[in-house]
Amino acid sequence: MRRTRHYVAPVDASAAIAAVSPLELPDHGRRDNSSNRDRAAGFRRVFRERVRAARKARGFTHTDMARLLGVSRYAYEKYETRSLLPLHLAEQFAAVTGVQLSELFGAPPGLRWR
Repeated sequence: MRRTRHYVAPVDASAAIAAVSPLELPDHGRRDNSSNRDRAAGFRRVFRERVRAARKARGFTHTDMARLLGVSRYAYEKYETRSLLPLHLAEQFAAVTGVQLSELFGAPPGLRWR
């Protein structure tokens, strides 16, 4: 059976990513490693939410993204729920969804990575 490719209209996924709450963690004045762990956990959560928002803004399913990135569907679902997208896949993901890496990683507005 022949698979038909569907055209996906260009979408501004940047707006979907901007809707994800920014990483704002309170500084409790602690100088131990627990605050660093809190920040790291917060970054991972927000990053995964931004990846999910960008994928949904383009109308892709987990299966579509897995095929486009060359990984299994299970691996891609893991990147959205439990672990971070590796950098080489993050670059491909950004190209496929039309977002900037700086938007995925939460850089301040106006800052662009080259």
